[in-house]
Amino acid sequence: MPAAATTDPVPVRALNQVTYCERLYYLQYVDCVMPTNEHVEGGLFDHRRADDPALAGKPRKDGDATRTRGARVSSEALGLVGVLD
Repeated sequence: MPAAATTDPVPVRALNQVTYCERLYYLQYVDCVMPTNEHVEGGLFDHRRADDPALAGKPRKDGDATRTRGARVSSEALGLVGVLD
């Protein structure tokens, strides 16, 4: 019996992009082109701190709540991977 084919997991962000705008999905994930505008630039700026390796896994206090900067999630059964932030 042949071994089952394996594929790379699909980034959750790709699912978001394809449901938001199929053209934008194609540009980013097929043509590897990242169109930029003020919203993209703002998001990149915001993520500089959130994605800082020195802060990875370090929770912060926000009033009575403790918050993390991001949590990796994946599902082998669904073939998905992503980061919640």
